[in-house]
Amino acid sequence: MHDDPVGAFLGGDADAITLMEDGDLHAAILMRAAKAAGLAAETAPFQSPRRAGIRHLLRLTLPWGTAYFNAGCLMVGAPGAGRMDCTHVNGALYNVIRHKQASKELIALLGFPVPAGQIFDHGGEDAAVEWSRRFDRPVCVKPAKGSMGTHVFPGLTAEEDIRQAFRQAATRRSPHVLVEESAPGSAVRFFFVRPRVVGLRIDLPSNVDGDGESTIATLITAKNAEKRRRTGHAPTIVDADVHAHLRRQGLDLDHVPPTGRRVFLRSVSNGCKGGDSYTTWTGVHPSYIERITAMCNAIHGLDITAVDTKAADPTVPATADNFRILEVNNNPGLVPFHFPWEGQSQDVAGAIVDLLRQWPNPGA
Repeated sequence: MHDDPVGAFLGGDADAITLMEDGDLHAAILMRAAKAAGLAAETAPFQSPRRAGIRHLLRLTLPWGTAYFNAGCLMVGAPGAGRMDCTHVNGALYNVIRHKQASKELIALLGFPVPAGQIFDHGGEDAAVEWSRRFDRPVCVKPAKGSMGTHVFPGLTAEEDIRQAFRQAATRRSPHVLVEESAPGSAVRFFFVRPRVVGLRIDLPSNVDGDGESTIATLITAKNAEKRRRTGHAPTIVDADVHAHLRRQGLDLDHVPPTGRRVFLRSVSNGCKGGDSYTTWTGVHPSYIERITAMCNAIHGLDITAVDTKAADPTVPATADNFRILEVNNNPGLVPFHFPWEGQSQDVAGAIVDLLRQWPNPGA
């Protein structure tokens, strides 16, 4: 394995390095793929509303128009268009997808299995708890509009935990809270670029493996260093969620786990929360790929997405009872597919470039 796989991939490309140093390795990856395909790619400065100072995004000049890419978000427009004059690659579907319950209803309408759930407004904490009691199974609490696994709390059964999760999920950005069935099994993500699935991975929540000598805090520090080197991706940040998850297991950062014991630090498996990605084409039964491909192609205008699922056993054929489609994503990240914790790199960026060449008739 190369000592610096990310550096080797960037190959001294100054523009791509600028994007990476701005914290957007996703854009750096797409820039390299675009340049390899002979497309004009450059950085463009912009002022982020969430971060002081000038940042950079990727601008692509294409035969039919212009595209901008930043942190997984792809915008397309006419020749010479500015970013604010462009529209999201998924067009009018953008607002449907970003609302988790609306997208679930669309998926269910197409005949695909989704978790049972209900939306509550920010004042509906008592009603959410009562619904959870009647449901009589572990639930997941999350914002109706959210991303990157923020304020997502799966596998809850205790009333106190459900109430605390509800209060955290009811944010100013998303005053409505979705409470739904907490689907068991493996977290499997499918990266779709019309007309096919081009990336597939199984994700685990952030974790460390005990060596019988080191504390959990020391193990986290060591794994973070290795993860930065191997994947260039977000390490585990020790925050209130990590402390709470350890407490529920009767652990803290000073605990020394025995050799071979894996300690999970979160309940969500998102890469941006320190989750581990295992790319695979053989660890998931082909029937899942067939179903996800059919679903995505049935949604007109859905051109780039990642579909998050839970499968009881992803090695056996998919049925209506053994997996659930949790959500679809407007702005899926590229990094874990190109630089997984384990497995072979999957060229999802190259697939995006191929789609952009065919625009505005992707999949034709």
